[in-house]
Amino acid sequence: MLRSPRAGSSRSRSRACASRTSAPPRITGYGQSASNRFPIRRAPIRETIRVGRVTWPAPEVELTETFDFANIGSQVLAGLVVTFDLDRHLLRLVRPGR
Repeated sequence: MLRSPRAGSSRSRSRACASRTSAPPRITGYGQSASNRFPIRRAPIRETIRVGRVTWPAPEVELTETFDFANIGSQVLAGLVVTFDLDRHLLRLVRPGR
């Protein structure tokens, strides 16, 4: 999870996180909460995400003004075999064929 620096409002936190992208965020959909509807924006970041030995250079992230973090989940997990070892509290990520 990429957290943006704390600021005065959700809108300014979203802008702070968007400043780490390599292209302007574009609206790709809309989310809905109990009280409002909000745009979901997507953009590639300028960083490489690394979890253990698995890396993703410049993945696209989803940003909303409603939350103060960037969502990288679906793109990062696509193409991986994910195993949860609940007894040992471990997560295993494997790219098939490696």
